[in-house]
Amino acid sequence: MPGCATLTPPRRYSTPERRPSLRGWKHLTDGRPLTPSKNWKTDDPLEIARAAISAGVPRMIVLDLAHVGTGRGVGTAELCARLRTEFRDLEIIAGGGVRNLYDLQALDALGIDGVLLASALHDGTIGLGEIQSLRSKISG
Repeated sequence: MPGCATLTPPRRYSTPERRPSLRGWKHLTDGRPLTPSKNWKTDDPLEIARAAISAGVPRMIVLDLAHVGTGRGVGTAELCARLRTEFRDLEIIAGGGVRNLYDLQALDALGIDGVLLASALHDGTIGLGEIQSLRSKISG
């Protein structure tokens, strides 16, 4: 389907010791890690992301579960913007709470590489016309 993509599997690491450990920080809820963990020295999502990136993570899905399906806006836009500023080569995919085409345009303006859409597609808030319109503006 045009405009849709599947994420590639994570790259292989030569030894288990070299593989970044991301256990304990699976998702955000209201901007904080859902399950604080001893694996991280902080519960600050930006600091955790920095540690993961320094361990070799090339892409991140930045998602706040408190926003998923709510249509109240993407709760991770500020975090995504900070990550984009610091890590130009990081592939960033945002999601959770996309309301409309304006949210997609705002994320595009931040330089976000992709967006997870579900509820807004299912309930018809965002349709094929909106996606095609955005794609033509981006392709410009």
